[in-house]
Amino acid sequence: GLRRRMRTWVITMSAALLTGLFLTTPVQAESLGQGLTRLVEKIQRNWKPDCKRPGVTEVNIVLKFTLAPNGHLSEGPEWVKPRVEPVWVDVAESALAAFKQGEPYTDLPQGLYNVPIEISFNAHRACAHD
Repeated sequence: GLRRRMRTWVITMSAALLTGLFLTTPVQAESLGQGLTRLVEKIQRNWKPDCKRPGVTEVNIVLKFTLAPNGHLSEGPEWVKPRVEPVWVDVAESALAAFKQGEPYTDLPQGLYNVPIEISFNAHRACAHD
């Protein structure tokens, strides 16, 4: 269910998006939250870390990106605080591929376009449900 998906994904939004949420009505904020959940679920369906690989469960990748109103990337995705260990690089590449595979992201509220968003890909949580 939704609680399981939310445990699997840790979502953080940049200060720009958070500021926008605080300036909206409760209905608009709920719409943005639901839109962000749809975005995460779409990416999650495509992301399959290799849970059997040693060290994978220690990996937590954060991607930063901005979506244009056409649903395609206008910036990123960029790996925030990259590491050089091969297992981290492989998980990051799988997260980037999952993100790009899901394009375009056209069914989102307008408040999620043209603002930086960060999503954390937590392999430990994802693999706990495998």
